[in-house]
Formats: sequence, C-alpha cells, structure tokens
Amino acid sequence: MEIHEIISRNVKKIRVKKGISQRKLSELAKIDVRMISKLENRPEPMSTSTIQKLCIGLNVQVLELLEANKSVLKQDTLPKKMKPGLEEAIRLLRVHLTQIS
Repeated sequence: MEIHEIISRNVKKIRVKKGISQRKLSELAKIDVRMISKLENRPEPMSTSTIQKLCIGLNVQVLELLEANKSVLKQDTLPKKMKPGLEEAIRLLRVHLTQIS
C-alpha cells in the first residue's frame, strides 16, 4: 500500500470516528469538499501542504495519518528494491516529520 493510500484511509477513519462530515472537514481544513471526497474515494499523491491542512482540520498529528505505515519510516525495514524516487520520498518525509515534531 502506498503512503498516500494510507493517509487517505486514515483521514476517512478519523473523520468518521470524530463525527465530522466531509463538508465540515473541508471548512476546518480549508480544502474544497470535492477534494476531500476524491481523497477518500480515489487516493492519489498529495502535497505536504494538503497533509498539513488535513491535520489541522482533523486536529491530529501527521503520524496519526501515517499510523499503519510507521514501519516504513524505519530505514532497516525498507524493501531492498523500491520504485524509483520512493526511497528519496521516504527520506524527505523522515526529515519533514523530524522538523515538525
């Protein structure tokens, strides 16, 4: 499962658990409601800005959106062969998470 799929799944799970509608999340996160719907139903890569807005709207830390994928953030658990660019993306995500923690 790709990171953006995990984030999308967790956004929906957290939103539903908190009893927040897609429309309310769009208001809280300042993201168009159509984007929230698309994000939850047809996940695709998203910017760090969008991830930050989602965290604000849901009142969660970034790691909560990555919960199912914590092991990917550990270097020793990375697969030997990865898609081109994935290793760099994970490295940048580690740096970003370190900076905002």
